[in-house]
Amino acid sequence: MFRQFFGLVVLLAMLFPFTIAVKADEQETGFSGSRTFVCRIDSSDLNNYVNGGRGFFDFILRQNKPEWLGYQIHTVERDVTIQFQFDFQTYADYVDKVTGLLGYTPSIIYRAGNKPTYMENFNTIDLLNFVEIHLKAGDSFSEFSKDDLFHVTEGAFVLNGATHPASKRVNICLSDNVIVFNSIDISTTGEKNGSFTRKITVEISSESGEDIISTVKEQFKQIEKPIIEEGTAQVSVQFDANDRDELITKTMLALNSAETIKETEEFIDDTTVGVWYREFFDLEQILNKDGAFRYSYEFPSYYNNATKTNEDSKAYVSDGKVTYSNREGLIDFRYERGFRFDSIIIDTDLTNLFGKIKRSIRFVSTVSNAAPYHEKVKAELEKDMIRGMTLNISDDASSRCYEITFESWFVDDISNFTKTVVKGACTFQLDRNGLPFQKSQISDTLKINSVISKMAPPNTVQAKYQFPQNVKFRETENKDIITDGTVCSMVGGNSLSIEINYSSIRLVSCLILFVPILVIVIVILIIVRKAKRFIKKRKEKKMQEGQNMSVLSQQTEPLAAKTQPQPLICSDCGHEMVGCVQFCENCGAKVDEKPLATAEKTEN
Repeated sequence: MFRQFFGLVVLLAMLFPFTIAVKADEQETGFSGSRTFVCRIDSSDLNNYVNGGRGFFDFILRQNKPEWLGYQIHTVERDVTIQFQFDFQTYADYVDKVTGLLGYTPSIIYRAGNKPTYMENFNTIDLLNFVEIHLKAGDSFSEFSKDDLFHVTEGAFVLNGATHPASKRVNICLSDNVIVFNSIDISTTGEKNGSFTRKITVEISSESGEDIISTVKEQFKQIEKPIIEEGTAQVSVQFDANDRDELITKTMLALNSAETIKETEEFIDDTTVGVWYREFFDLEQILNKDGAFRYSYEFPSYYNNATKTNEDSKAYVSDGKVTYSNREGLIDFRYERGFRFDSIIIDTDLTNLFGKIKRSIRFVSTVSNAAPYHEKVKAELEKDMIRGMTLNISDDASSRCYEITFESWFVDDISNFTKTVVKGACTFQLDRNGLPFQKSQISDTLKINSVISKMAPPNTVQAKYQFPQNVKFRETENKDIITDGTVCSMVGGNSLSIEINYSSIRLVSCLILFVPILVIVIVILIIVRKAKRFIKKRKEKKMQEGQNMSVLSQQTEPLAAKTQPQPLICSDCGHEMVGCVQFCENCGAKVDEKPLATAEKTEN
């Protein structure tokens, strides 16, 4: 039996890793290539703007450039020319590398196909932010910005074998689908929870024809159903955005042009931050030379003391609202609010084969912004920590991260942990089955309140879920969920609702299934073994009984001979008789009861 049991266990052990090794089909990225850009620095500017001149600039560049960024420096008539280049293999690889150079996550729109779409909201010169950051960190940069020092002369963006110009912003689809508008009106309302509502109205020349209007309608349909003003050549679209990144992305899709929003913060006191707000629309190729651009933005309630940045600003600020009317497309103003994190990332790890859940909540801000508020933020986060939670604080080149981690076997514990940390109405539900033919589901609702008193809501909230290697995702109605290999994520404002359907193999579930089967098999083996033993014993018993009978018969034959009645003899006539008789059968005389053998012995 032991040999059979051991063989069964070995068989299951061989099959189980094979089942675990089944992986979900990886998405083909179809996004690879390289990006090259050349910038020129006047020798006089290098000496005037950089303390230490050419030598110190070379040192800063050499020490702080990423390993994957190649560069070559040439000197032509005392001016410095630098060619930068980096390669990328996937879309995620490209975004990571661009983010590292910019110092922030850009808004990029990419759609594959016969005519791929690619748009970005940053300028090529912004890829030199990493140099500016390190020069300023060492007090080696004067009051001038990188735009005064660097001059990008050329650039190339190679995507899937096709080369596109990249000396400024890259917009692959613009050359084929550019539509010039007579006017563009944009009105935006900011909500307290960090979301936005925006309406875009464009006017097209009456001579453009129905084809152009149809193209604009199709362009707007990527976001929401467009509104057509009857009797005019105006087309409008109104949409909601959960956060600033979504607002930018949808605006870029509607206008087929770039938009950027940047905020620069300064410390005022331990509860207040001053913010310089700068929003730019690239109107150069989409607005008629005589066209008009109008903009309005109603502030959310946490914007305080909003004013113009300077007297030359074209923006007009009044009664919680900023308005703008100018072809430059640059809106800038200043306001005050409480300190806030740039992003809150809630990362849920479901890769443990035994079912233990690990959740990390990361609060991310730039080092320069977080430094004045560090002690207060740390004290506030530690105040509500309970047993099992750990706080880790780390810095990278530009960001500071406060990470709180908690692990548990129980879903309710994870839900309560999230509520405690983010101070919001959060629910986490997990219906998990560990067999590949059974559906599992995550339902997660995240509503982020002010984590620290007098703090403004974060810029973005991201939810991430890490699954085992054998995961297979099923269809879901939520199209905002992004799947990358075994990771699902969703980015939004202060309120997220996530639902993910999937199937995967979990060791605990497999053990729950295999143990009863194994027990049944063992019981059957035991019964079979006992039955075999019983049959064997019966055979042995029968054989033993046969042998015993043979021996017994051999032993009883002499005994039977000894116990056989002896013949009697008549004393008168000598007649022999067998059996018990009293009188002679021959002469009738009374028989002596002594047997013949005894009589013979007596005579002798």
